[in-house]
Amino acid sequence: MKRRDFLRNSALFIGFAPLLTGCNQEEENIRQVVRRQYKDFSLPLLALGETFTYSPDDKTSNPREFQKRIDFAMSHGMNYFDVAYMYESETVENLLAKALKKYPRKDYILGEKMSVYSVKSKEDVRKIFEKQLKIYNVEYFDNYSIFNIVKKNINNFYKFEIYDELLKLKKEGKIKNLGFSGPTNPTVFDEVAKKYKWDFCQLKINYLDWEDRYIDKLFEIVKNLSIPTIALESLKGGTLASFPQEITDKIKKEFPSETQGSLAQKWVASKSNIVSVLLDTNDFDLLRESAMSFSKEVKFGMVEEKTVQKIKQFIASTNPVNCNSCGHCRAECPQEIDIPAIILLYNNYKIDNNKNKFIAEYKKINENKRADACIHCNRCMPCHRKLNIPEILGEIDSKVKELGFRA
Repeated sequence: MKRRDFLRNSALFIGFAPLLTGCNQEEENIRQVVRRQYKDFSLPLLALGETFTYSPDDKTSNPREFQKRIDFAMSHGMNYFDVAYMYESETVENLLAKALKKYPRKDYILGEKMSVYSVKSKEDVRKIFEKQLKIYNVEYFDNYSIFNIVKKNINNFYKFEIYDELLKLKKEGKIKNLGFSGPTNPTVFDEVAKKYKWDFCQLKINYLDWEDRYIDKLFEIVKNLSIPTIALESLKGGTLASFPQEITDKIKKEFPSETQGSLAQKWVASKSNIVSVLLDTNDFDLLRESAMSFSKEVKFGMVEEKTVQKIKQFIASTNPVNCNSCGHCRAECPQEIDIPAIILLYNNYKIDNNKNKFIAEYKKINENKRADACIHCNRCMPCHRKLNIPEILGEIDSKVKELGFRA
């Protein structure tokens, strides 16, 4: 199931139509995304993270199509690219490295990460880092962060002296800014944030998860420490930009110039201490929409906040699957099931209860890659959202059969 096809066949596409028809005219003007100051240089308020780039069943993994995305971003001032080593078996890294070859190194800002899980010895830190530099054929990373610093591997983080080893690389000029992607445990987060000197922090921030996953508490910690924050998952993997007609109509009525996606992103960008918001979806149309929304400084008042809270309450009442479309499960699945896309489709059904639309979209998924293709190998586990993915796929399979779907 391709997200673009889904949009074309849903009521949500009505809200995107004016954007797409006027796209060529807008690109001729080439509005630039606003920037915010970060240390001795500026970051675009909207940038591209790894999730926007890759989908096994989509043409985004085609180098030519990928290049178009990078060129669009560069021409609109979104020159910060943030990826994660081994996130998608280096697919994104290799595509991005090729796409950036046409641009001088000084014209783009490159961010990479190191997972604590990947480090098995102190020597691994430099080994992994040098491999990353080689992939991009660059001499340094502008932003480099450590992620997966969670309670169960905090001892390895200290044991292998990951921070100290990366600090050495920073002193060698191979890292401009050293940061971390926040763990979800407030105690561990507070410990890590205060123990070291960080240039920035990356946090998964969206209005749906704000209180539920301690994000509000984590954000308060870095805010009090004056650590600049780069926001991840502002759209919860595209979930907050793909709700049905009821929510679309409400937003259009109260804010004619806004969409679900722009409202969600601006909610994040309006937070103090945020220096950049990473786009976390691979939808090109949404990339264009977001670029326009961030071509001027964000304004977000009490009226917008009340609308967001009403939407949040409505969504919570439908009990959606708490998936953020990170793609870890999809990358590990031997059956190549596009798990995030299937869950997103299921969540939309739970929200709008539109049986016909749900079944019609489900039929578009390759018959060998639907929910019933799960072989319960558990390679998709553990999910960092603590979801039992095989169980959820079984639930979805049962639902489509209950609704009369037959392969």
